[in-house]
Amino acid sequence: MERQSQEELRRSRVEGTKLLCETITQHRDATKDLICASAIGFYGDRGYRVVERIVPSGKGFLAELCQEWEAACEPARTSEFALSILRFGVILKPQRRRAGQMLTPFKLGIGGWWGRENQYWSWIAIDDIIGAIDHCIREENVSGTSQCDVA
Repeated sequence: MERQSQEELRRSRVEGTKLLCETITQHRDATKDLICASAIGFYGDRGYRVVERIVPSGKGFLAELCQEWEAACEPARTSEFALSILRFGVILKPQRRRAGQMLTPFKLGIGGWWGRENQYWSWIAIDDIIGAIDHCIREENVSGTSQCDVA
């Protein structure tokens, strides 16, 4: 698959989300909740530092894209929807080829370093994502921004 250009990424995330939010605010009887899944790229490269959701956004293309993406939800926020913004890392499904290939050496007890030792690869399992989204839907007092990542 060809890599998407930065403009294509921006258009698909930001403009798509804005259109969706503007549309649902015109149909308030259809739903009361909106869940937007952004990315932990919001925080930028923080090196070794532990990052919590209270940390301000980072710098660079991905951080700026995530800021714009989340800002595109503003029509829903101002229309009194219960808006939850989830920030995920890499999503893994153990049965998928990539996750299975990466986990095999560790299951055999021979896992080692990937890349430089100062790189972090934040991930979350698909089942945990489903649980987080289900929680946002079922709990009436859930809204705001949640950092859903495992480092």
